[in-house]
Amino acid sequence: QNHFWIGSQYYINTKWRAIASNLGSNPDFRFSEENEKVANNNSPRHFFFGSDLLGKVSAAGIKNGLDMLFGDAAGSEVYIGGDFKPEEIKPFVEKYLGALPVKSKVARNYVNHKMFMAPGMHEDVFDFDMKNPQTSAAIYYTGPIQNTKDNLIQLRAMSYILEMRYIESLREENGGTYSPSVEGYISFGPNERYNFNVTFQTQYEKSKDLIEKVHKGIESLAANGPTDEELTKTVESFKKNIPENKKRISYFMNLIEEYYSWGKDMSDSDALINKNVTKETVQKIAQLLVNNKNRTEIIMNPKGK
Repeated sequence: QNHFWIGSQYYINTKWRAIASNLGSNPDFRFSEENEKVANNNSPRHFFFGSDLLGKVSAAGIKNGLDMLFGDAAGSEVYIGGDFKPEEIKPFVEKYLGALPVKSKVARNYVNHKMFMAPGMHEDVFDFDMKNPQTSAAIYYTGPIQNTKDNLIQLRAMSYILEMRYIESLREENGGTYSPSVEGYISFGPNERYNFNVTFQTQYEKSKDLIEKVHKGIESLAANGPTDEELTKTVESFKKNIPENKKRISYFMNLIEEYYSWGKDMSDSDALINKNVTKETVQKIAQLLVNNKNRTEIIMNPKGK
């Protein structure tokens, strides 16, 4: 055991520190780091991999953390998914899970540290020295909302439609960015919040115009709703994805965790899509994001610009 912890300390001091020092000059890493900080409202409880973090790590600390997290199985929930029969896997569950130590009579209480993006309108602009100069931009719309199947499918539909619009306006019309990334989801837990973000990289000279096009895209959808063609494509795509998703074990594992951890059935169906993906519902969710005025822009420019 002593050899293990001495080896762990050597591994931390050599390989991981070398990786961390190289990452410090990587613009993609720096941009991701800033996004993580802002997403968690600069909470001291959030850690990002790097030299500063590794300076606080020790083999003894790792062991203490393992003992704290896995030394007591009280309150643990284990989800098992795959191609098996319950009676075949039962002996393995009894042997490996049944042998876990249970020392406490009650599980630890969940503590809500409210690690989410600050409300209001914010802009975080910074420079970074890079060999291939370009601007990286991330625009976030966030705010409180109930995590229900209805709300989630509407947010997903809005995101799908805006992705089509942004590919056309940001890439094809201007040639400003190769492929904008568009994502929309609702977080689970005590802080249920919608998160819609658009991320792209472009030339510094085009960045302000493209950022403005991101805002205009969602504002136009809030004002006018989707077109018939956009709505039809969205409904067809969502319905096509349902049988494809059910071929993946990850789909069912997520459903199990969502139900037993948060008491929510988030399964998809054609009826759910027909009910919630309409011109009115998509326009309404876009209006919510625009009217709430919770928007954060993170922009990394080449040094000297």
